[in-house]
Amino acid sequence: MGDYGFKYSTGNKSIINNSNPLEIGYSSRFQTLKIFKSGKVSSAASAGVNTTVTVAHGLSYRPAFNAYFTDTLTSEYYQIMSGFEDITFTRVASEINVHGKSNNYNLVFVIFNNAASSKNVDIYYDIFVEDLTTEPKFFVG
Repeated sequence: MGDYGFKYSTGNKSIINNSNPLEIGYSSRFQTLKIFKSGKVSSAASAGVNTTVTVAHGLSYRPAFNAYFTDTLTSEYYQIMSGFEDITFTRVASEINVHGKSNNYNLVFVIFNNAASSKNVDIYYDIFVEDLTTEPKFFVG
């Protein structure tokens, strides 16, 4: 009676009596990232200049986040993910580079425009409730 909830498997693996997390695509038994806030920020980025965009998150700690932006030349999406500890990430596209990090007050995105003219940049983000200053605990023992 204790093994209930929602789960699905990867490939042709059975979910019945399967406790291997590498063979289970999702299980409500395991902790997962929970979205606190989602949104979009837009900014005009001048050619050859760093443009800083901040998003207030209202939390008193450094949350995990996931963000996407569109390359202005190819229209491809690029992902920026936060890391645990003090890690920040930069994604390089053909015309636009975006550096992202979180602190105790904001998400901070620094946009560098490699193009010859000003470009409008949209950044879509998800802020997770998980605190980056603590060890991640995604599995239940």
